[in-house]
Amino acid sequence: NFNLSEEIDIWTHFQPMIQVGGDIYNIHKINNTHYRIFLADATGHGVQAALTTMIINSEYDKLKHKYQYPNELLFYLNNNFMNKYFNLTVFFTCVVVDINLEKEKIYFSSAGHPEQYIIDENKIQTLNARGKMIGIIENMKFELVNRNFFPGSKILLFTDGLFEDFSEEGKQLGEDGLIKIIDKYKMTNIKPLINGIINDVKGWRDNNSPNDDITLIGFEYKK
Repeated sequence: NFNLSEEIDIWTHFQPMIQVGGDIYNIHKINNTHYRIFLADATGHGVQAALTTMIINSEYDKLKHKYQYPNELLFYLNNNFMNKYFNLTVFFTCVVVDINLEKEKIYFSSAGHPEQYIIDENKIQTLNARGKMIGIIENMKFELVNRNFFPGSKILLFTDGLFEDFSEEGKQLGEDGLIKIIDKYKMTNIKPLINGIINDVKGWRDNNSPNDDITLIGFEYKK
């Protein structure tokens, strides 16, 4: 875990399926009241996915300062991949979230990524914005969603590896199962919330190995 500011607590969990993985995230401080978070999940596993994440990181790094809103950033990121890497068939899902403490709002945009969650007044709300994964269609428009983000609010960002695990009986946890786990810990601070989710997902899996890389990042606007 690390602190970007006095106001925001961050807790992260990253667990690649093998030594290298296809999940990548970037947490960037734009100024003292504005933070930008990027989380991506490259298709495939292992070395190929890990090489893809190196390209994703390099391309995102060039653009992360340039655009006011996450949907604009995704528009140009997608076009860069269409123009430069189309022959490599590089595809990935991702989300970009801007936390603006001055306005007490978050701005959210998504490219084919699963629904993410914000916990506000101990209610779990989904963060969903329409847009296809990066690398498929040129000039793709991405939706921008905003939500209030007040002291006490928490954001959970994750890749689909978190809920795609199977129990020993062969039953998939799924997004419904994940919501039930989050609901159990939603009143706690971000660290026990993240640890509780990870431990319960592991308990669900029991002796099975993870099917995919698992990344879970939590943000809490401290009261």
